[in-house]
Amino acid sequence: MADALITSTIKVALEKTLALANERIGKLFQFKKDLETLRGSVAMIQAVLADAEEKQTHDQAVQLWLQRLEAVAFDAENLLDELNYEALHRQLVGKVRSFILSSDINIVFRWRMASKISDINKKLNKINKEANDFGLIRFQRATFPPSTTAKVTLNRETDSIAGHYVVGRAKDETRLVEILLSLSENAVSVIPILGMGGLGKTTLAQSVYNNSQVDSHFEKKIWVCVSDNFEVTRLLKMILESLTRRNVEITSRDVIVQEIRQQLVGKKYLLVLDDVWTESQILWDDFLRLLRGLNATNGNWCVVTTRKQQTASIVATHDPYVLGKLSDDDCWFILTEKANAGGEIPEKLQVMKKEIIKKCGGLPLAASAMGGLLRMKGKEESELILMNKLSNLSGDEDSVMKILKLSFNCLPSPAVKKCFAYCSMFPKDTEMKRDMLIELWMAEGFLQVDLKNKTMRKLESITWKFYCRVLCWKK
Repeated sequence: MADALITSTIKVALEKTLALANERIGKLFQFKKDLETLRGSVAMIQAVLADAEEKQTHDQAVQLWLQRLEAVAFDAENLLDELNYEALHRQLVGKVRSFILSSDINIVFRWRMASKISDINKKLNKINKEANDFGLIRFQRATFPPSTTAKVTLNRETDSIAGHYVVGRAKDETRLVEILLSLSENAVSVIPILGMGGLGKTTLAQSVYNNSQVDSHFEKKIWVCVSDNFEVTRLLKMILESLTRRNVEITSRDVIVQEIRQQLVGKKYLLVLDDVWTESQILWDDFLRLLRGLNATNGNWCVVTTRKQQTASIVATHDPYVLGKLSDDDCWFILTEKANAGGEIPEKLQVMKKEIIKKCGGLPLAASAMGGLLRMKGKEESELILMNKLSNLSGDEDSVMKILKLSFNCLPSPAVKKCFAYCSMFPKDTEMKRDMLIELWMAEGFLQVDLKNKTMRKLESITWKFYCRVLCWKK
């Protein structure tokens, strides 16, 4: 999704530039004409961004043009941040009326800023000329609202965050629970849940993990998200953190193992290793040896979710549980629930049912993502998306990424895209307080809100709606 993200980054940066390049700053530093030129150049660039976003996927020259534009947009944003900071600083020390030419330092500062603005205007002018050379089409209106989504979302209902429930996996859950509850003389038995990406392996494992019978059978339950970093000491540390529900600063493997033993002594446990990719027999044998030595109780289980056949073969002590695709009816239920939240299904959506289900390919993630996409858009726009985009989907694992990319592209504003992409910096399954995440978004400048014209209550409403939109898309 990097191609979609770069245009979102540019849009947010340009919007912030326009917001910062205000008349007050122009008058204060005697840059009024230069800033008017900058604003005009930015407006012309905004008009071609929609076309550039479409063409970059198959035109490398446009990709490079966007990269150059991104660099200049950041330069402009940083420059104007500096000007606004200087203005606020001098206002704070009470020198607003006399600082413009009051000292050699101010003259030097103004000269330096003027040189930077001139350089940025030259670069923006060149970028606009290149846009003409590439034949980028200019639209009369920008394709995204001014000042990101802050003003727009004030009048929208907050998206409800759907509850978590599993569709079409009741038999799978029952069978896995039966296996975990069966008698075993092994210290640790390992069963992989194997299947392609988007099938719902993690969702099924969560459902089993939270099953009431499993709760009663195992005295300790541990969930660890592994991903592609299978480092044994790291995994042991994460197991200890899951057991103690606190951060672990210990670095010694032996000490960590001893701490885990104290937590598990005489207790039967279930360990879930989610999203395992390792194909190293040596690493796995080292880890399994440590698991077997954690306590003397037999009947412990380790569930491993993986999409790799080789991984399943390495870790399994029990036959892998191969997860199948969902039925057409289950996929349709997921899609329509996500698209309409229990409401009436549009007639044209019903007409296209067979084609839509075929493109989902039995993958719940594809059905959920497509339903979320339809929910974000209005009825007419949804139908247009379906007609134009479904032909590019083949109903396989690659289609999941195409649907997710399409959904990302259709998020309601560049700011929401940036907020969502920002979350990718954190490791999978990271837990974070809502207010902390919102504050990080605001610190990055993704949420442009005029604090003078918004009450604190409205500000909280704006940030909460951003949070809901990002979280609902993720789900």
